[in-house]
Amino acid sequence: MRLNAQSPSDDENWQIDMSKSDEFSGTSLDLSKWHPLNCPSNDCYNWGGSSAFSNQNVSVSGGILYLKCDGPSSQGFCFNNPPNFVGYKTAGITSINENYDYGYIEIYARFPGFVDGSGNGHADKFWPALWAYHQEFNGDIEIDHDEIDIIDQCCSIYADAKTTGSGCSDTSINGQAVTKGFEYRTNPTVFCNSYHKYAVEWNTDRVKFYFDDVPYYEIYDTINMDTLKVVLDFQLAGDPDYPFYQGTSFPQYMYIDYFRYYTLKKDCNINAAINDNQDLSNFNFAVKQNIRIGNGSSYIFLSSGDIVTFRATNEITINGDFTVPLGSELNLIPTPCN
Repeated sequence: MRLNAQSPSDDENWQIDMSKSDEFSGTSLDLSKWHPLNCPSNDCYNWGGSSAFSNQNVSVSGGILYLKCDGPSSQGFCFNNPPNFVGYKTAGITSINENYDYGYIEIYARFPGFVDGSGNGHADKFWPALWAYHQEFNGDIEIDHDEIDIIDQCCSIYADAKTTGSGCSDTSINGQAVTKGFEYRTNPTVFCNSYHKYAVEWNTDRVKFYFDDVPYYEIYDTINMDTLKVVLDFQLAGDPDYPFYQGTSFPQYMYIDYFRYYTLKKDCNINAAINDNQDLSNFNFAVKQNIRIGNGSSYIFLSSGDIVTFRATNEITINGDFTVPLGSELNLIPTPCN
């Protein structure tokens, strides 16, 4: 089933926000946008139980963000680990600002792992992730937790190098987030051999997850979230004693070519009319209140290969002849004015 949704690659209603995006084109991490996670400190984020973050494992070179996982260390290097703890140093970054709102979040990345001589993928404990969250506390008690997991998987789910998870939760009740939906997806091919796009479209009434510009999972619900902080990280899942596949070598990397954040252009109080192909050619793509295509006697048409997406908060109507030939695509998407 193909879900009705469009990515910024072929939907002119989206616009990139460069102030919250990063092409990683410099020679070091942009510290005005990102904070590298580091131990020993309270931002170890040692969820996996067998790794901790080191800011020395974060680097930028040749237009790529590198998040590295070293081999095992016999030294206790996280503030809550015993002296004889054998763990792994990994890497992660969080956005400096918690100001990501409704929009489209996307990375182009290559995940860690390898393929053995029989063609089987191995990632075992590797846990590459892109997610965003908001938390509020009253003392030590969490009173609000909002989270979108664009690509996130615990407990060695990614062991085959091609299974990942996506979902979201919001509106904490007694300190517990309410899960709106979560689903695991196994790709036909491994994620460790090539770069792919991983993305989410986030609106007040829906969340849709994309792989290489094609939506694969959607949640339709009321999504009540505060603005979020973004996390890109590479850690390890499972017990520290859980063995890696015999052929695993270190270091391993999560490679990120870019991080992009898009918002919808909005003319939500404007009604638009397209009376002929000249109007169609000059249309200002943005979320409108109403869109009327045709005046009852006009002839409007797309050309083969055209991909056109109209978004409106109220209604989109076609009045008269409107031809969409084979090889073209027309999308009419009801869209809230977030």
